[in-house]
Amino acid sequence: MKQSLAAKFAVLGFLLAAPLGVAQAADMPMKAPPPVPVPTWSWAGFYIGADVGGDWARDVVSPTVADGGVFPRTNLVKSSGVTGAGTVGYNFQNGMVVYGIEADLGYLTLRGNSRDLGGGTEVDFIGNSGFYGDVTGRLGVTLDRTLIYVKGGYAYYNGSVSTTTLIPGFTVGSASFSSGWTAGAGLEYKISPDWSVKGEYLYFDFGTKTATLTSGAGAVFGYSNALTVQMLKVGVNYKLNWGAPVIAKY
Repeated sequence: MKQSLAAKFAVLGFLLAAPLGVAQAADMPMKAPPPVPVPTWSWAGFYIGADVGGDWARDVVSPTVADGGVFPRTNLVKSSGVTGAGTVGYNFQNGMVVYGIEADLGYLTLRGNSRDLGGGTEVDFIGNSGFYGDVTGRLGVTLDRTLIYVKGGYAYYNGSVSTTTLIPGFTVGSASFSSGWTAGAGLEYKISPDWSVKGEYLYFDFGTKTATLTSGAGAVFGYSNALTVQMLKVGVNYKLNWGAPVIAKY
């Protein structure tokens, strides 16, 4: 009987204490969710810039018809020089993601030649430096004041190549390049809210053009030229803040 009465009091005590425990638990402060990272440096808006660097070209030359030498064959012409360009672009920013469009206009210094030993008397030239341009899309991720990005798109080059021969009586023809494509990557770092410095690598493929040699008798010999250029440059950009949305700068 005593045990039964004690058990009843224990159950009654539990029933009275349970609501109090629930109320105390409801009054306890809830743990806040972890904060979402917020970019503190704004990349959005128009910007302009300038850069300098080096360029390294490769022109792979191949005769398109038998010309008295080894056929088929290839000859490699290499060139290196300096480059400089101006830049204009616009960035959009969504949190840590930055994307936009960028255009460059600059100058490539490409000069080189190589004798084609397989052809005997032919000499191939990258003989004319020229202007280049590109219009690319850019996509990157910000890490505080650092932007890591990739880019790619259309490229243009107005330089030329040619093939000549030591045999007299031939008319030398050259080939001019125009459209191609480019792709690359870079890193940009803000030294102030509006000024940034960058390092960038680009690869250009300007396609294949054919230069010709014409003999005094009218025979035409074609030489295809496949031109690619690698570029490594450093530069500076200035953000103009024309109507750009503001993200906390500090």
